[in-house]
Amino acid sequence: DPPIETEDVYYWMRDDDRSNPEVIAHLNAENDYTTAMTKSLEPFQEQLYKEMKGHLQETDEDYPYPHGDYLYYTKTEEGKSYKVHCRRPAAGGPEEVVLDENVEAEGLPYFEVGTVKPSPTHQKLVYTVDTKGHEDYQMVIKDLQTGARIETVPGQCSGEAEWGDDEHLYYLRRDENHREYQVWRHQLGADTGDVLLLEETDGLFTVDIYKSQSGRFLMADVESKETTETAILDLETDGPTGAFQVLQKRKFGVKYDVGHRGEFLYMRTNRGSEAQNFTILCRPV
Repeated sequence: DPPIETEDVYYWMRDDDRSNPEVIAHLNAENDYTTAMTKSLEPFQEQLYKEMKGHLQETDEDYPYPHGDYLYYTKTEEGKSYKVHCRRPAAGGPEEVVLDENVEAEGLPYFEVGTVKPSPTHQKLVYTVDTKGHEDYQMVIKDLQTGARIETVPGQCSGEAEWGDDEHLYYLRRDENHREYQVWRHQLGADTGDVLLLEETDGLFTVDIYKSQSGRFLMADVESKETTETAILDLETDGPTGAFQVLQKRKFGVKYDVGHRGEFLYMRTNRGSEAQNFTILCRPV
């Protein structure tokens, strides 16, 4: 059957830039109306809030995970809304706060952190932050020795970032539909601009980046609901300015993920008739 045309009577309220005064005035009026109509429920709302809050342990600490010579962890403190990111030497030593989200959020109407990651030498930190609620993240680089901000990359990041070495970062950008589709490389302090490394034009696929647990490879997963393709960048052999190489070209219905250990790459895949569910393959690096 042919599609049926339907008028969207609320389309006039679309305001991607959050700047249309008519839309803003309408939403403020709706909020005022809701507040007035539910005023009698305020004592009950407060009761529910206290009850739910009573089930939470406000002061808490995650189990630390080892990374290099440090143990990294996050904690929350009673009365504070955001996490505190910390580390301490694995061999023993005092706690160091690497990022206090509560301090960063002061005076901002909206604040959300996407990712927090130390550099390979543990002397720098990258974290991504959205201060508008549009899911467009700034990428902030911090010197962990001095506590000073080194650089802030404007809000073009999707929220995910990975280090190559201490001078190069990789991040994702979204298209107009908020689909992660590009991988970019950023060099700290460079005037030449960021470099596009990979772009996925098929709207059925999204891109994700992550590093192998060994730290040697940067992986770029291009994935749909039914198909996967992974490109890898060998940071040890090719360096942080190297190019991605596709490990196994996409084939409809074939999914796989990749890991690295020693001299081998390991692939978990549903490829092949002998793999009723998934099987594990390996190949030399």
